[in-house]
Amino acid sequence: GLWTSNLQALPGDLFADHEVGTVTGLSGAGGAVGGILANLATGWVVQNFTYAPIFLAAGLVHPISAAIIYGMLPAKMFPRSSEA
Repeated sequence: GLWTSNLQALPGDLFADHEVGTVTGLSGAGGAVGGILANLATGWVVQNFTYAPIFLAAGLVHPISAAIIYGMLPAKMFPRSSEA
């Protein structure tokens, strides 16, 4: 749920009003292509190995992508302070 909320909110926060629809559409298209490739890869991995790599990837892909997004956010959106 957290990932979906961020995925829907970030384009509205980071892009101009006239760009939000395009960005959201490209995100959806990327997700669809990713889903196709994930299905193909899952079949091959399970056939040649086990389900363990699939579960590992499923557990790691969202935290890794969240870290990438956090690292790529402009400083004005999420100020990083050296004070803890």
